[in-house]
Amino acid sequence: MPNIRISLIGPNFFSYVQAICEEFISRGYPCQYFDERHSNSIATKIAYRLRLHSLLKHKRDQHLSTIRDQIILSKATDVFLINVEVVDPTFVKDLRSHGICVHLYMWDSSQNKNSFLKLLPLVNGRASFEPVDCARYNLTYIPLFAEKIFCNPNLNQSVRNDEVVFLGTLHSHRAVLLSKLEHTLAEKGFKIKKLLYYHSTFLYLIKCFFHPIAIQFFFHIRTKAFNKLEIANVYFKSRAVLDIHHPGQTGLTSRTFESLRSGAYLITLNKTALTLPIELRHRVILLANVSELADRIAETRHERPQLSRQADYFLSLERFAEELLAIGGLRPRQEVITNPIEMKHYT
Repeated sequence: MPNIRISLIGPNFFSYVQAICEEFISRGYPCQYFDERHSNSIATKIAYRLRLHSLLKHKRDQHLSTIRDQIILSKATDVFLINVEVVDPTFVKDLRSHGICVHLYMWDSSQNKNSFLKLLPLVNGRASFEPVDCARYNLTYIPLFAEKIFCNPNLNQSVRNDEVVFLGTLHSHRAVLLSKLEHTLAEKGFKIKKLLYYHSTFLYLIKCFFHPIAIQFFFHIRTKAFNKLEIANVYFKSRAVLDIHHPGQTGLTSRTFESLRSGAYLITLNKTALTLPIELRHRVILLANVSELADRIAETRHERPQLSRQADYFLSLERFAEELLAIGGLRPRQEVITNPIEMKHYT
């Protein structure tokens, strides 16, 4: 293996970037991870998301300077920026001036987080989970992944007592849509098992002020993130997992991959699910509208055969790592996604 040393920079978001780092290390690549934020306090996250960088400029620049120095000291050959919103062009230019290749991967769309667009002319490899952005900005399409913990080795022996589970952060319009879905299912005698997260109860109350319907979920939310073992065990016991994607994007969420790899059906309104390999498409219930859910839920009672090795690989972190390394020119790229023409058709 060539003398490749990798650094990853991204948010501390449910340890996804850390998982990528561990996968690279398992493949023999020296790799280190850096949190792009100098702090993960609620106030800091809000300030960055609202692009109030001027309030944090000194600490931000100091933090990025420390990361830059450590990367250079480690003799890194490649840096992957993963879903960044803090990293600026100056930081990327500094790395490149030291002969370091910089690559970018996004799991948010430009409609929701567009600060990465100014980095595109400066990076070597660039990719996204968002098909629309890939077509618009000439990015490589790389779908997300599910870690091994979501691979159920005893799929056929699983007892799935819960009909439908929804696990997620109650951002954007999710509370409103979840309320509609619950009402629709209740009329047919079904319930949704809810595992809801929000980073602050105080901020959630503010959200309820603007969207009063969200108050019904106040006592269901928790501010401590669910760990992946907890999520996997819930999915293993569920016939179907409900996915409510962000209205500003069409990319397939990590929940898509985690639910399917666990052996559950995926219930979604996201048409990009139609671009999945055909074996996985048979495990997707695509809704045209929320009123269909109760009538379609009976489909989840069908027996599911074990996932093929090819389908499981498509859903895996291993496949994602191969694709990510390929955009950096560190591995040959293998086609594991569906036809891009088909992808454009559905997005």
